[in-house]
Amino acid sequence: MTAARSASDRPARAAARPAAAATARPAAAPAVRPAAAPATPPKPPAAAAPARPTAAAAPAAAAPARPLPASATRPAVVARSPSNLSSSRAKPVPPPVMPLAPAGEPEWIDKAEQLPAVAEALAAAPWIALDSEGNSMHAYHEKICLLQLNAGGRIFLIDTMAVAAAAGKALKSKLEGREIWLHGGEYDVGCLKRDLGIALSPVFDTQQAASMLGYDQTGYGSVVDRLLGVRLDKAFATHDWGIRPIEPAALTYATDDVRHLPAVAEKLKAAVKRADLEEEVSIACAAVAESTWNGGFSPDGFWKIKGVRELPVQARGMLCALWSWRDGIASERNQPPGRLINNEQLLALARHSPTSFQHLKAAGMRGWQLAELGDSLIAMMQAARASLPPIPPPPRTRDVSPQEEERERKLKDWRRAECERRNVTLQAVLPAKSLEWLKQHGAGDLSEVPQLGAKRAKLYGEKLKVLCR
Repeated sequence: MTAARSASDRPARAAARPAAAATARPAAAPAVRPAAAPATPPKPPAAAAPARPTAAAAPAAAAPARPLPASATRPAVVARSPSNLSSSRAKPVPPPVMPLAPAGEPEWIDKAEQLPAVAEALAAAPWIALDSEGNSMHAYHEKICLLQLNAGGRIFLIDTMAVAAAAGKALKSKLEGREIWLHGGEYDVGCLKRDLGIALSPVFDTQQAASMLGYDQTGYGSVVDRLLGVRLDKAFATHDWGIRPIEPAALTYATDDVRHLPAVAEKLKAAVKRADLEEEVSIACAAVAESTWNGGFSPDGFWKIKGVRELPVQARGMLCALWSWRDGIASERNQPPGRLINNEQLLALARHSPTSFQHLKAAGMRGWQLAELGDSLIAMMQAARASLPPIPPPPRTRDVSPQEEERERKLKDWRRAECERRNVTLQAVLPAKSLEWLKQHGAGDLSEVPQLGAKRAKLYGEKLKVLCR
């Protein structure tokens, strides 16, 4: 699962020189063997207990998918007793390490002729769990690099760097219009729309469910640990998924993102039903399905850099020039802008306006930056000093009226008290988007309030109207 990152500025790794643009080596294909397909799609596993994979003949009409190496499909994990759904947990005794039987043998898909078999499996599956891995932390022109699907127990790892266009066409009708299970899916949903033209809806987002139930930690690894007693390896959370071939341990990490997701989804669905939060979770998941990718370069994005408003006008103009220059260089090199020159360095350069390599070094530029970017940077700054670019105005912020401030205070105080009374989360009582809308517009027509829903409108409608007077 890949966190969303802005294409205009991603975190720099302070101690490491950034890698060159993701130049992928040819993928070493796993040994080709006929893939096993379940005769009857299994139900989601109730827990992480070891189970024998089922075997049956693969679909005859489609090209056989290629299973991954055994080392990549049978990870060693820490299996522990699942905890209950209560927020208080006893500290578990460290268990022995034992192999976990896979839900299904992962199948590697990197050729267009393999996709009909995937589409057929998706169409027949009683449920589908999905995740994706991208390279946003390692490339300017980011993309989905790997798409993981668990179709009723049959796991596919689709190399979207090899078959992105074909995958979008082949899988679109099988993934749209039916419930897809995912975890923290805003970025996945947005990137699937951007790269494959696939709009997932409806979705069941297990992170939204866990949050609504009041889990203090809602990351995928934490939720899997809590519900299934399985501790997952987090070593590849910042991995560059654009590199080929993908090492076996990374493939195991990617597989685990959908291997355990069905069991987690089933447990959370049951817990949500018991807590009478089905409508609230459904509304939160609908918001996830509406997500879009919001990255890309913004000419006025430099206004978000801490300290920019304290700069004199001349230095702001230089920062504006540096901001655009850095984005152009990052695009050419296909590297995240923040890993070329981070925002603190940009601010120092704008403040001191260096004219030599010695001055660049004093402003915080490192050896590799001086060697690879120094000449271009000095030339750009010299031109900018001669003729500074126009400075775009800062993004406008809306003035908040005293009435809105009073509404917000009353709504938040009431929401907090209601949460304590019902022993539920803030979002379960009144989502942030609903509160913001009520603050601005009042409660005249509750049907217009985003993410409120019929249940909350009926339960709290009269109270909200009083609070918003």
